[in-house]
Amino acid sequence: SENLFELLKLQRSIIDFPKSFKLIYNNRSFIREDIIVKISKGKAQERHFFLFNDILLYCSKSGLLNKKLVYKGLVSLNTILINDIPDTANRKNVCEVVRVDHKKKKYILVFKELDHKTDWVNCVSQIISSILKAESQEKPPDLLQQIRNCSELLESLKAINITNFSDDNEFIEHQQKIKNTESQLSQLKIQMNSDLQSQFNNNK
Repeated sequence: SENLFELLKLQRSIIDFPKSFKLIYNNRSFIREDIIVKISKGKAQERHFFLFNDILLYCSKSGLLNKKLVYKGLVSLNTILINDIPDTANRKNVCEVVRVDHKKKKYILVFKELDHKTDWVNCVSQIISSILKAESQEKPPDLLQQIRNCSELLESLKAINITNFSDDNEFIEHQQKIKNTESQLSQLKIQMNSDLQSQFNNNK
């Protein structure tokens, strides 16, 4: 595919990747690239940035005749925030990247043009929103929601008319489902009470 071809081309053009890192990974897709000045701890460095649907990767020029790029770092998009910064008299076309992972770093990115900055900020923000939305949907429901779901299931099981069963085995199986659901609901309520008690004790 076109995306795989692009990833292979990038992989050949960049050196010094960490041994554990794989550029071609799962459903990773390349989105855009640009040369941006990265300011960290007051030090400005021109970097070649590559944006994917899950990571932001940056490189430096190698200075070699083969014109390869040198890997300098990457951040996962689900561990950063990107903030637009209004222009001032001394600084224009900048945004801020805040890492919320264990490194807790901040970078200032300086773009050549306002349009470039606007496009990047909007694009990265949209990707981050999509990732966080997908991750939230994958997370199991909280305890209160589990109790609600279990209660609704129990009500629906108890509402089934026994005349709907064709034989005793179906009836026995249905009664067992009710018992299992009641037991699960009881355990969830115990867990909820325990959590509430812990919160109460911590707030004393």
